[in-house]
Amino acid sequence: MRFTVEQLDEFFEIQELHFDFDFAGADRAMLKMMEERQKVHDEKDHWVSQASVWYMDWYYRRALAKAAVFSQEPYEIVYRIPEELPTVFDPFRRGRDLGFDDSRLNDADFIKTHTYAIPWAAQGLSSMPTGSVWYRIRVPKLPEGPVGLLVGSVDSLCRVYANGRYVGDGVGWMQAFAFDLTDCFRPGEENFVAIEVMHNGISDIGTGGIVFPSYFFTGPRLSKRAPSIDPALENQNED
Repeated sequence: MRFTVEQLDEFFEIQELHFDFDFAGADRAMLKMMEERQKVHDEKDHWVSQASVWYMDWYYRRALAKAAVFSQEPYEIVYRIPEELPTVFDPFRRGRDLGFDDSRLNDADFIKTHTYAIPWAAQGLSSMPTGSVWYRIRVPKLPEGPVGLLVGSVDSLCRVYANGRYVGDGVGWMQAFAFDLTDCFRPGEENFVAIEVMHNGISDIGTGGIVFPSYFFTGPRLSKRAPSIDPALENQNED
């Protein structure tokens, strides 16, 4: 019983660091936790399943380690995306036709939903229709130079638009995605980003939409604009 309680206490410590945007500290604590579980498995394999260490890595550490990269030198976090965001549900995935990626759309009266602190199930969103959910973010003036966006994790495909231009996609559950926004952002001005998350129903652990903390960063420009790019949407940028 003590072993289980200690493990829960360790997880809450990691989560506190993670939600405070101390990704490097959370990653170190996560690695320590995984090493300790592996050690206990090796010494007393009836206490810990070998799969537990794999699940820790797959469900949590993959995204955490990626988020840590762009939060420390030579990179720097310049704007933390708020935990609550203006949100609109788009069951027919027609949000771009309706201007959900447009900064001129008045979202003052849009509902706000929690992202990483409270999962969808706990917000009563379990019955939301399949399709897309859009998050709208007004980004204050940032320092000049390359600008990136780190999406901590989504459930389970995200599409990013900056100032109305399609940037790219990130596909995969419990993964972090980095996007280069340099060519889309206006230096010295407020900018606008819309994140569309496509989902096929709430997951078996109650998640949906944006799952982990996300942020904007500066530093060396990324070699790729996005993890993947949809050619059809790329052509719309050229029109």
